[in-house]
Amino acid sequence: MSNRYLYIDSRSRNLGSQISNPTFLLQSKITNISRIRVKSISFANTFFNVSNQNNRLKTSSGDVIMPAGHYTGAVFVTTLDALLNGVFGAGTYATFSQTTNEIEWNLGTHTIYQSQMSNILGVNEATLTSSFKSTLYLATPSHISFLCPVIANDSHIYVDEKHENFSPVITVPIQSPYLSVETNSFDHGPLNWIEYGQHISISKLQFKLCDSFSKRELAEASHWSLILEIQ
Repeated sequence: MSNRYLYIDSRSRNLGSQISNPTFLLQSKITNISRIRVKSISFANTFFNVSNQNNRLKTSSGDVIMPAGHYTGAVFVTTLDALLNGVFGAGTYATFSQTTNEIEWNLGTHTIYQSQMSNILGVNEATLTSSFKSTLYLATPSHISFLCPVIANDSHIYVDEKHENFSPVITVPIQSPYLSVETNSFDHGPLNWIEYGQHISISKLQFKLCDSFSKRELAEASHWSLILEIQ
């Protein structure tokens, strides 16, 4: 069976479509496709670990909203403490330990509640007050999924945060540091073929990049590319 290869580059997307949700019109239709796999993939890690899905903390004096962006532990906790000063008044409510990656809380009589930000803060309790410690978790998103309904099928099914199934073409872990480029080649790993019961043809591809866990579209994505191997 002869192999064909299709190179997809986000810079070649249709005018007006977004990097995180691009459309590609192929110069010529590819026909008689029995199966497809991703041979290699490359992307820049420009992803936010704080977004509008995890940036809100409920407190006894009102909500605190962290601006979306990518944070180190120290910058995150410094920003959080400044925001808590805005609702609780002057004081030091949260400090960061670089050695243990923990937040040291000193809320006094104030209270924080279970909310969007709880997973990042490492707290599971419904309410918390006084002094305590929690482990900060900013390693999110941990995986990126590339969705493309035209070539995906039920052979690649994942369960997301809400326990709903979705079918990406491929899901890969994000292992490169922030603002670095990550490249993955699958020549020596599992083949991950997407098989079709009958031959299909493709002339247009619509991709979407998302956090594999929350399914949040990664609108902050920058350049990415992949090579499809087609049989």
